[in-house]
Amino acid sequence: MICKNNMASVLKSTNRRLNFVLHFILWGAIVCFIFDLSGATSFSQKNQRSSIPDGFQSADYASDSWDETTLLQGSSQKILEAQFFEASIRKRELQGGANEIRTGIQLKLIHRTSLLSPHSNTQSAKIDILKELLELDAARLMRGYRLSSSSSGNPQSGYLASTNAVRKKHKAADVAHTKYSSESANNRISSGSTLGSGQYFVDFYMGTPARRYSLIADTGSDLIWVQCYPCSKCYPQSNPIYYPNKSSSFSSVSCSANQCFLVPAPTQASCSSRFPTSCQYTYIYNDGSSTSGFLASETVTMISSSGESLKISNITFGCGVSNAGQSLRGSNGVLGLGQGPVSFASQLGYLYGSRFSYCLVDYLTATADSSLLVFGDAKIEQSLKNAIQYTPLVKNPFAESYYYVGIKHVCLNGQILPIPSKLWQITSAGYGGTIVDSGTTLTYFRNAAYSLIVAAFQRAIPVPRVAPIQGLDLCFNFSAASGINIPEFSILLEGDVLFQPPPENYFVDTALGVKCLAMQGVDSPLGSNTIGNLLQQNFHVEFDRSNARLGFVWANCSSSS
Repeated sequence: MICKNNMASVLKSTNRRLNFVLHFILWGAIVCFIFDLSGATSFSQKNQRSSIPDGFQSADYASDSWDETTLLQGSSQKILEAQFFEASIRKRELQGGANEIRTGIQLKLIHRTSLLSPHSNTQSAKIDILKELLELDAARLMRGYRLSSSSSGNPQSGYLASTNAVRKKHKAADVAHTKYSSESANNRISSGSTLGSGQYFVDFYMGTPARRYSLIADTGSDLIWVQCYPCSKCYPQSNPIYYPNKSSSFSSVSCSANQCFLVPAPTQASCSSRFPTSCQYTYIYNDGSSTSGFLASETVTMISSSGESLKISNITFGCGVSNAGQSLRGSNGVLGLGQGPVSFASQLGYLYGSRFSYCLVDYLTATADSSLLVFGDAKIEQSLKNAIQYTPLVKNPFAESYYYVGIKHVCLNGQILPIPSKLWQITSAGYGGTIVDSGTTLTYFRNAAYSLIVAAFQRAIPVPRVAPIQGLDLCFNFSAASGINIPEFSILLEGDVLFQPPPENYFVDTALGVKCLAMQGVDSPLGSNTIGNLLQQNFHVEFDRSNARLGFVWANCSSSS
């Protein structure tokens, strides 16, 4: 009887357990069905977007977003950058041109005033060219005003008024690549056209098969991007836009990928945890120009001086589907050369020792010569290599894309001008300092320094002064003067190295017998000093990021073109 009662008890207990298991399975099936149904709906919405190419899915269709705090807990931007670079190194492949890796490769790029340029207007006078370039400078140099209005109250990285709503923590910053070899690759570099850009153009070959895109080479920004199909809002360009589906090497970048956290995100951007969409970005430059689209990777082809091709795979770039801005016209996009991790200079850093240089020809004179952009060791005479002077690059944690240098003194005829040292310093809020910029034409000093420089030139030049021309304040009529030399202008940089450009770099011909000082003042108290490309002409300028320094030496850039 006892045994019978115990058996009944066991049976009851077993039945209860079976009922519990069955209920558990039933409820689990119901939950899975509901979850799969919602997932199927999201998947259906995703597939309905046939008008948008593979790799571009709007965040409006994301069903559930990442919690950024949870996703990035215990991580920092530096960690993300390191992961991005290490992953890029593992994935990136180099094909062809083995000899050119050791000796350098060279791609031809044309200046806007070159006789080889399709944008060249041989009828344009110097003053007309300068007028257009100065208008672009004025917009570009609004960084002081634009930066002061950022949501965080601090300057943003690069020439960006960032609309980074979701990924705003992750601004681009420098990562040194000291462990990589120093080998070289060359690109020809060219000035922007009168159609809108005062910067330099570079011919950029991208995709499989490779197609040519004319990009603005810009040391003041990071992102590489081209106008891309489907172009909902694009400005006119002379050659076809980039079509992702026409390149076998195109690959979209997921919104959960590390590099996605290194570019500014559009407002309301999100990332589905179940069906990650493509990484969206929005870049807004200080002159009001902008690009929005999705991040992708491609193969880039460089043509060597001997005619061989070098293919570099998995270069991250932006597919711009909504682009606007006067300064972008005449180009297919921008080649960012700043210090941020997604710039072209950074992505090639592991190949070429995180070093690039350029040698800019005189672009105010119509010529068939072109300038030179080099990644790695430049092919210059040994005597010039031995003569290169280096000054430290200065870090600005609020504007990490720019290349800052430290000015100690400005001199005229060897005499130090009484300019307060605070006018050269970066403030605790990230304003001020001195930027070396390929995309700005004139050299700009903060007003207090500029007024002292103008006064010194005026005292030193004993010829009649004439009225300002096209915004250039200090102009002289040399037509009746003979034997009058323009004073020597020089900048003493940190490291006690002297940058002394020739007079034609800081005085330009604006009319018959009239020369004007190619410098201007910066009105904003929040503005920076800027060493523009006119002052850098016929100098070999080297950006050595591995050693955090900038080098320069006078060179005849026309002879190297």
